[in-house]
Amino acid sequence: MDGIEISPLAFDARYELPSHLRGACRKDLHRIVMQGFGDGVLSAQSPRADARCLFRVSGQTLLVRYRADLVHQIPGLRAEPVPLLPTLDGVEYWISAEVSPTIARSQRGALPDAVKQQFNPRGRRVPVPSHEISDWLADFLARKGLQARTIRHGPRTNVRRTSERTGVIPALEFQAAVVGGEALNRALALGLGRGLTYGQGLIVIEDPAARGGGHPKE
Repeated sequence: MDGIEISPLAFDARYELPSHLRGACRKDLHRIVMQGFGDGVLSAQSPRADARCLFRVSGQTLLVRYRADLVHQIPGLRAEPVPLLPTLDGVEYWISAEVSPTIARSQRGALPDAVKQQFNPRGRRVPVPSHEISDWLADFLARKGLQARTIRHGPRTNVRRTSERTGVIPALEFQAAVVGGEALNRALALGLGRGLTYGQGLIVIEDPAARGGGHPKE
């Protein structure tokens, strides 16, 4: 297999956020991320989808993922692009991501009255109740075709979508041991679930040596 060139799924650029951007809302970060692509390169109707652009905020770091044939450079910041290679069939990987834990508003009819009273937004989707997060996450990954052996997650939280007082969206960070292959490669390149415009859905493959992943599934 030596000498065979493997085409990357995408490229990752990791930027260190300056102090004045570390508290920025997700809408502002999305605008800054999209400034990293040249003028006229992307579709005017749906530039993010055209670039297959995802981003994730972790502490002072902004990770941006984009189509492998594009160039990304946020004005005034520096990052070295790193190719994201496909995962291998039958190999288990530790992944992490922040996703949007929501369900259709119409599904509230099956929820307890206390839950229906707690979540009564004007939108079409509502946060998944905290006591149902584990079951929802397992089903969510299965519906994406991801074979997950172990799943860990924190509490459901809110992140700042816009600078307005009510501009928050639900968020859930999780880690899982997932089998590599076509489904995982698709999720790595295209994102996972909703909220992609607001820094959700970008999957990171964790260090196999540190997390016990990267081994053939038994």
